[in-house]
Amino acid sequence: MTRLTTSKKIAIKADGDDFFALKKLAVSLWGATEIFDECGMSALLTNDGTLLELYTSYSCFPEYFFKDNNCVITYKVPDIQLALKEAQSIGLEALTAIIPVGGVMQYCHLKLPGGMVIGLYQETDI
Repeated sequence: MTRLTTSKKIAIKADGDDFFALKKLAVSLWGATEIFDECGMSALLTNDGTLLELYTSYSCFPEYFFKDNNCVITYKVPDIQLALKEAQSIGLEALTAIIPVGGVMQYCHLKLPGGMVIGLYQETDI
């Protein structure tokens, strides 16, 4: 698996004209390069290292992902286990365990008290 060094991930659910407008905006204003486009999901990497994931209603994503909001921001942390422990100590609910991805990263999702979902991820050494 190829490593993408990113500063954060922003996942947005949008349909129709909004989906295509966000995609065009990312390319023309933020200098994004499309790195994936399939089955109603596009991933674009911006010049500042942000991974922008655009989802349509018919693409695959976890059921909880866009339940209360159409945007999920995932933050890079140096130590995901410590960050998860800290988040839980202040009342955030873990929606997933820490999930490894191909030896290059691991992530988890949390629910804020009001229902909004955020993510944490840590890049790992190969």
